[in-house]
Amino acid sequence: MEYEFIAVLDNRTTPRCQALDWKIFLLEEYSVGTNAPPMHPRCRSTICAVLGENIQIPASMNFSDYKKIY
Repeated sequence: MEYEFIAVLDNRTTPRCQALDWKIFLLEEYSVGTNAPPMHPRCRSTICAVLGENIQIPASMNFSDYKKIY
């Protein structure tokens, strides 16, 4: 199982969190302050589960088209 680090994208985001944004880690590697929030006081970053393969879907694609392809 894996998880993805997600940093808030604004001018208050620390370089530490910026560097981890979109990085994926194994759940066994989970370590608060190293690769999982909170990274520092008032940290606004979070994580989410990686459930499967990422695919690019055009913004114009509707569900019917998606269902035909995938």
